Amino acid sequence: MNKFKFDFNYIIKNLNKKNFLKDIYVLEKDSNKVSGDKYGGGDMFFKVIRNSFDGDDDAYGILLEEYDDKKNQEFKLKINKHQFDGTLLPKLSDNFKLEQNFDFGIESHSLISSKIQKNYLYVYCDRGGFWNERLTTIYQKHHLVDNYVKEIFKKKLNSYEFFEYIIKRDKKEGMPHHYNSYTSTGGIDYYDLYKKGKSNFSEETSKKIYKTFIFDDLVQNFDLKKFIKLLDIECKYKTTYPPFDYKKPPNLYDDLITSCVNKDMSFKKLMKDIHKSSGDLIHSAIESGTLLPRINNNFKLEKDFLESFETQTGTDFYGFQIISSKINNCLYILLDYGDSLGNQIFYCIKKLKRKDLAIKFVKEEYKKLKKNYEKF
Repeated sequence: MNKFKFDFNYIIKNLNKKNFLKDIYVLEKDSNKVSGDKYGGGDMFFKVIRNSFDGDDDAYGILLEEYDDKKNQEFKLKINKHQFDGTLLPKLSDNFKLEQNFDFGIESHSLISSKIQKNYLYVYCDRGGFWNERLTTIYQKHHLVDNYVKEIFKKKLNSYEFFEYIIKRDKKEGMPHHYNSYTSTGGIDYYDLYKKGKSNFSEETSKKIYKTFIFDDLVQNFDLKKFIKLLDIECKYKTTYPPFDYKKPPNLYDDLITSCVNKDMSFKKLMKDIHKSSGDLIHSAIESGTLLPRINNNFKLEKDFLESFETQTGTDFYGFQIISSKINNCLYILLDYGDSLGNQIFYCIKKLKRKDLAIKFVKEEYKKLKKNYEKF
């Protein structure tokens, strides 16, 4: 028995394409009428695994458990993304070609042609927890609930015809239409385009859609060593209260974006896209002290403090966050300041080696603040 490897090149080399083709052509309506099971338990990649090695059912069950293991989470994330954007089948075999793909945030709908069968597969994918803020990791957000063939067409559908088929099918199945049901991760409202007519829809969807970066892109492209260097530079600024006596104030979020920039992602576009797609998530993560832990598991929120002081114009808020870093065995103290006029600053004010010293430092800062605000 060949030993299965969670490696895409291994899978392409060992996949029994003939048997796999038979398996994926089992439609939902033709599946087990008693249990309601779809082939592969609802995940097409399970069938990829089953047809890539010659073990028995027990060995197959063990492989499914290993697929869910933390050690394979990067591989699974890669597969889940290929499934969602409709590129899994074309990457597995040149028999397949992606003709259409609609990303509706938590669902995707792909039309994939088969040269061998001379027909078109309508492949459905569901990542139901993608917008759930309680799911904090990129792996949880991209976890798939379902990925299977819903229908097979004899003729190719253009983008307008395919979208129309999807919404009519949803209506027939009693699926409610919410205001963002057919809006992409990047904010494209396909239903609004559809209402403007076939020519407008076809013209807009035929254009090259440039990728809109989301929070996940920060996580995947984050350069930890680069960010640590920038964080250490921030610590060298002398802190003032209120903290605005700088020609160019330090900015942790800007440094975070800088640490994710590469040849495919410019600072300007990344900053603009993240604000549009994930602005609320970023804001709440900064306030709660979870931004850095969400970006990379090197960081952990150890303790946070929130103090407020009344002024003549309103209330000033000071959030102190003690964040531990495993890579250099230290603690960073972050300051999140905001006032009633809308001014805000977020940066690292201190680097220490011990938690007790970090807590002591924050308490001393609070004493300084209390003294400064007594004059108001």
